[in-house]
Amino acid sequence: MSRRRRRRKPPGEVQINLAAMLDMAFQLLAFFIMTFRPAPIEGHFQLRMPPPGQMVAAPMAVTTTPTEGVAAPSFVETLDLFVKVDGTGQVTSITVGQQEVVSGRLNEPAVQQLNAHLKGLFTIQAVPFDRIQVHADRRLHYQELMKVVDVCARQTLPDGTQMRQIGFVELLDPASATEPASP
Repeated sequence: MSRRRRRRKPPGEVQINLAAMLDMAFQLLAFFIMTFRPAPIEGHFQLRMPPPGQMVAAPMAVTTTPTEGVAAPSFVETLDLFVKVDGTGQVTSITVGQQEVVSGRLNEPAVQQLNAHLKGLFTIQAVPFDRIQVHADRRLHYQELMKVVDVCARQTLPDGTQMRQIGFVELLDPASATEPASP
């Protein structure tokens, strides 16, 4: 009987089985691919960008915003919606143009009131609004903002198309705003 002699490894040398590691890596990859469920997209808007081309300066009228007293350009076709919040991020008032539409919390009756006001504005044929600009404080809670955006997105333009052009502008915090230095 012949004895086979095993070769002994020197101490400290480790042999790694790469085939088993690759097998496990592919099993994990397959598991994660099969079980991946992406979250639904919140606040997805279809944006209609202007075609590329030479820009022409549009006439602007300067209006005073009712919230800050700061002059801001207002385009003829843009409806400005100002959302004021309290320290906790809850809506305290919503002003459309120069008229306060909602005062107090943004509960269901206030949402219906805002919807009715915007619906009334967009049914008038002489009003050339084709986009809404939401001016909101950075402290506004996302849930409250989505209520306002949902009301804006439900509006129908006089030609029957759905409102899809909704923009956002961050209002400066009145406490952190500083007065410009006088010369």
